[in-house]
Parts: sequence; structure tokens; C-alpha cells
Amino acid sequence: MPGLLATRPWFTPAVALGALAPGEADRVFAVAGSGDVGFACVGAASVDMVDVREAQVAWTRLCLRAAAELPVQSVRSLLGYAHHGRRVWFYHYLRPHLDPATRGFWDGNEGAIRLGLVEQGQVERRIASLRGRALRLAVDRDVVEAVLASPDLPTQSAAFRARWDGWRWRTALRLALSPLALAGANLTTPRLVGADTGYPLRVAERIRHTFDTLRLAHEPALRWALTGRHGGDEALEVAAHGWLSTPGHAALKAAVPRVAVRHARLWEALADPPSGGWTRFHLGDALDALDPPAQTELLHRVVAAAAPDARMVSWRLVRPYSRDPVFARRIERDEEASTIAWDREAVPAWSGVDVERIRDAR
Repeated sequence: MPGLLATRPWFTPAVALGALAPGEADRVFAVAGSGDVGFACVGAASVDMVDVREAQVAWTRLCLRAAAELPVQSVRSLLGYAHHGRRVWFYHYLRPHLDPATRGFWDGNEGAIRLGLVEQGQVERRIASLRGRALRLAVDRDVVEAVLASPDLPTQSAAFRARWDGWRWRTALRLALSPLALAGANLTTPRLVGADTGYPLRVAERIRHTFDTLRLAHEPALRWALTGRHGGDEALEVAAHGWLSTPGHAALKAAVPRVAVRHARLWEALADPPSGGWTRFHLGDALDALDPPAQTELLHRVVAAAAPDARMVSWRLVRPYSRDPVFARRIERDEEASTIAWDREAVPAWSGVDVERIRDAR
């Protein structure tokens, strides 16, 4: 679907939540994306979600209003997890409760609702294509199913190393993660500035780490990436879309008045902080997508909009961690928290998770 980048969180919301640790008095600034990280922070005093993409804002507002107006099973159906024939019906039930911009967007894209919105993001469509074309050449389907069916971590790890991690798989990774392939997936400069030829090897090691430390059957996003199956309601209870679990839905429904979703550039949104500033910042991979001068400018805006001792979390794809020396007295990387977050991140494509504190230099 044009403009809709992602409908799933391709960085783990639980990692962001653990790094940010928002409390009842905190004010959270979050890049909207799929909405999941912002929705996970609903225990805070307020959550301000921002995205420059009209489609992502429409998606996030649809999800938020659905949580407010529909039972959790109906929300799952609306988004495409179940009850194919009722998706459009639920949208028309919800339609009068939507703001004009969101209603106008989805009126023009009702066909995507009928197809199942969770399948319509550009990232999801790209992964589905890779699953159908590349994965089946690199790993036999029965091996994928056997590894996912492993009853415990040791069995899963052993099956992966014995039956999956062979020359076909390693060759496919090198080809898929080559600079040419990444550029073809629109992961061009400046994101690839500073990348080196060792990126495929680092991802291969991270994949082994994932299979050694996480049950893939309990990671809905990764399981879907490998099989195309969403899993049942129980799977949704434990991981990716935490707000689609019964308790998560109830928490978000109660917090809807404290959640705002804005269509704007990050620079514009950061120029209008709440009184006292934001105390928590979830930037996703926004910094990673910028060239160094633009990254420095965005960080200046974050620092100016931050409360004393604010926390910030962000993800990197291929570039090493770096900050302009001008921030030496203002931004401090929490090495321990960053290591913990990186160890817990389930999606192996990322090269790092950065948890930082913004010092009060006034």
C-alpha cells in the first residue's frame, strides 16, 4: 500500500519499554511508526506520537480509535488477523468516530482493509516477497517448520545449527545484505554511510544469537516473517502487538485521552514541547536514516525539548554509534542499558540499540 511503511514493530517494543522505563509522571515523545512502542508507554502521563508519513499517522490513529471503541477481538479482526468477511464492517462501525483526515484516508483505501491491513505495509510486502523467493531457496520449508516447532531453546539452537545454518543460507545472507541489495531495498545513503563489508557476517552472528536465546514460536513478527502465519490469539498475547492482548488493549483504551498522534516532521514537533519538556524519547531508527549534519540538527532539537535527565532510545542498522562532539556535555550513552537492550532485541538486522541520557547543562 503506497505510503504505509510498516504495520508491525520491526524493533522489539519490550526492549524500548525496558530502556525507557516510563512512569506515571513521564511525558513520552515517540516516532509513531507502527504505533506499538507508543502504545506500550501508556502508563506515562502523556504520549505524543509523531510521523511525517500520512499513511502511518492514519494507521496509528485508526488503531488508537479502534482500541477506544471496539472489543479486542474486533480490533484484531479489523486489522486482518481474523474474520475476513467482517473487516470492512468493523471499519464502517468505527468510521464515525474517526477524525476527518483519518476517515478520508481510509475511505480512499478501503480495499486495503478488505485485504488485511497487517499485510499491506511496504516492509511486510518486501519480507513476504523475500520469503517466497529467497528463503525457500536457502532453507527447506520442512527445516523451517521443524526449528519453529522445537520444544525448547537447546533443541531449537541445535536444529538451527545442524539443519539450517549451511552454505545455502550463508550465501543467501551475503547476497541479500550486500550493498547493492540494500540499495535496491531503498536503504541507500545516508543510512549506508560508514557501512562495511562485514555487515552480513554481523547479521549472521546475530541470527545465531537469536536462535540461541529466543523461542521463535514466541516471537510473532519473526514467525510471520519466516512462515507467513500470524498465529492464534495466544501468540498475540505474548509479544509483538502487546496492545492487542486483552490486558494491553484495556490499558490502551483507558489511556486514549493521554495519547496524541500528530502528522508532522520531527523537527516541527520537537519545536513545541510540553511545559518542562519531554522526559522520554523513542526515536526508532530516525537518527540512523539521516546524514551526520541532519542527525546533529535533530539531536539539537531533542536536547532543547528535553526535561533534565531525560532518556532516549534509538536503533542503528549498519553504522557504528557516534555523536557530534558538541553533545559531549549533554548526551551520555548508558553502556549497560544499551548492552542489555541489544542483547534482548529479537530482530537480527539491527547493529545496535542506543540508550542515552540527556544531561541538564543549565
